[in-house]
Order: sequence, then C-alpha cells, then structure tokens
Amino acid sequence: MIVGDSEQLSSQEEEELRAHIRLGAGLIAPVKVINLQSSGNSKSDLTMKFGDTSFVTLESLDVKGRIDKIKNHKSEVHGSVRDGNEIHASILVDEVGKGQTVRMAFDLGKTAEKGNSADVTRFITEAVKFVAPGERALLPGGASTKKLTVSALVTDLDVEISVDLGTELILLDAGRGEVSRAGRIVTFRPQVNMNEPFTATIQVQVPSTVSDTYMLDVGAMYLIHGMYFEDAREIVKVVVNRSAGEILENVIARLIAFEEKLSGPERNKIKSQRLKIEGLKNSNSDKANRAKNSIELLLESLQAVEVAAPSGTQDGLLEVLAEGVTTYGSILMER
Repeated sequence: MIVGDSEQLSSQEEEELRAHIRLGAGLIAPVKVINLQSSGNSKSDLTMKFGDTSFVTLESLDVKGRIDKIKNHKSEVHGSVRDGNEIHASILVDEVGKGQTVRMAFDLGKTAEKGNSADVTRFITEAVKFVAPGERALLPGGASTKKLTVSALVTDLDVEISVDLGTELILLDAGRGEVSRAGRIVTFRPQVNMNEPFTATIQVQVPSTVSDTYMLDVGAMYLIHGMYFEDAREIVKVVVNRSAGEILENVIARLIAFEEKLSGPERNKIKSQRLKIEGLKNSNSDKANRAKNSIELLLESLQAVEVAAPSGTQDGLLEVLAEGVTTYGSILMER
C-alpha cells in the first residue's frame, strides 16, 4: 500500500491500516500516517544519503522541499540528510507484526516532480519490493496457485511435471497437457518447444474444515533418449488461516484472559467489547452483515486494548484481532 502526502485518514482508516500491516501487508507512506513527532523542518533541497545496510541501492537522492525533523523514534534509519551540523533521519523502516513499513520524512511528490525522475522511480521500485508481502494465507476451502516454468534451449523436449498432493490437497487445475490422476501424485507431460518456455499452472484446493500447513511438492523432468533427468523441483508451503468462526472463538478466549489482568474502567471496557463480540457470534445475521459488524467490533477492540495496556504487555492480542479484521474483510470482498 502506498499512501500519499495529501491523504488524510480517519481514525478508523488508520486502525484498518495497522491491522493489515500486522498481518503482513506492506506500507510506504509519509511519517505522519503512523504517529511520529516532528520538531520542525530542515532546509529545502538537501541530498539524502543511503547507508550500506539500506534497502535502497542508490548512493544518494536529491530531495526537493523540506524534511521533517523526527524525534524520539525507534525505527531503523535507511536514509538521512545533513542540515548544517545536524543529521536527520529521512527514511524510517519498521516491522509491525508480520508487515513492513517504509516511512518518508520528505515530500516524495515534490521530489518526483522536480528531481531526478529516474532515481525517484528506482527508489519507489525498490521500496515496493522491500515491503511486498509474501503469498497471502488462505482460508479453509480456498485455492492456492503455483506456477512452474521450464525451457528447452537446444531442441524440443518431452517433459514430465509431477505434483505430489499429499493426502489432503485436491488438484483443481494443472495447466495444459494430459493429466494422470492415479494416486496422490498427479503427472502430466507437455511438449516443450525450443526457445518457447512452458509455464505450468498448478492450482490446488485446501480442506474446508481446519486450519493447517500443507506441503505441495512440484517437480519437472526432461525425457532424453528414454531417460528422465530432473530439471526443477520446489516444495511449496501452503498455509491455511483459521475460519471466521474459529477466529471469533479465539478472540473471545483471548479477551477473557486479558480481562483478568486488568482492573477498573479498563477491565470494564474490554469486558463490554467481549460481550458484544459474543452476542454477534451467537446472532443469526446474514454473512455480509456479520462480516461488517465483526470488522467494526474488532477495530473497536483493537483501540480498547491499545489504550488498556502498553505495548509489549498485550500477549499477541492485537495480532489476533488484526487477523479477524483481515479475514472478515476477505469475506466482504468475495461478495
């Protein structure tokens, strides 16, 4: 996700953003999007330097406009500027749950408009690659797609591609070619023409009942003079998230445990949120309304937990709530 300088987020939008990042989304944004204090601005038009450990491969970038002077941060600094005798952080990197953020203390829009466009493009490209999440976890019953490309450089070749499904996965699509479904190992034998790479698309469905991790073993072999020679093999981990119902049950259990550590108004607030979630779980509302109401309650609970206890004492509860927001968001998007 890339958030611009001019975009003003509501408190609910900020909470949704945090929830997505905690579950593995990437964010590129100005420092003001996720609260950081500024003590003023530097001079205009300074040169930003990147260290050896920075994700940016440029040595420097000419920054147009002023730079926010950030104070009291605990982020990794991947870029900085010198303003007289002072050095100020200009690119801050953080891990938030499973996600990664890149926050900029400079005006990216103005720098892109008035600076070196090639350098700015390279910076943005490398930032996007740096924060890009891995493959999204699936919900029970969902489908995962893996692609495997093989090439014939000298002559046309017969290729055998095998897919070991284990005992739980179901093959939905194995690309082009004749498919053999004998046993749990599925094979198909496409003809690969010289200098025309062949891409096999292998789509499998995961079980609809439980969350778990499954292994998908995909391999390719060339047939030369009646003998097979292994060309490529990859074992893919397919991770399945908990179902929406499982997540709400887990949220309720975690909120009960969290309540026991609190007292006074904070405990009452968490208990109130928990009772609302229990009521929603036991309601007969339709799928869309349940998803919408669940997102609202989970976001309210996120805020309540952050207020009730300082960071580091929440025992992973924020990540559990964020998982719920993302899961119910996926349900809404399916409609």
